[in-house]
Amino acid sequence: MNFALEVRDKGGHSSLPTKENAIYRLANGLARLERYAFPVELNEVTQAFFERSAASESGQTAADMRAVLRKPPDAKAAARLSAIPAYNATLRTTCVATRLEGGHATMPCRSWPALW
Repeated sequence: MNFALEVRDKGGHSSLPTKENAIYRLANGLARLERYAFPVELNEVTQAFFERSAASESGQTAADMRAVLRKPPDAKAAARLSAIPAYNATLRTTCVATRLEGGHATMPCRSWPALW
């Protein structure tokens, strides 16, 4: 599934910036998306995966795999497993930004050379 996020505002000129800036609003939205974690949600297949995988793992990982099978799943165990990308994607829906395009004009800043 793909989503396209689009942000618009009235625009203006970079020499006269306003508080409203569509690119910054989009960036803030992407930062919120980055911090969001979908809830742990196991189905029959992912439950079987963790049950069987726990038998071949050892130590904390095996214990965490068993703990996420509880009702409700153990939050600390889920957090530790979530640090491993493959397990994170097995525990929950994931969403990540993969492409970004913004703005419609490039405006060189003529005062920068004086700052160097």
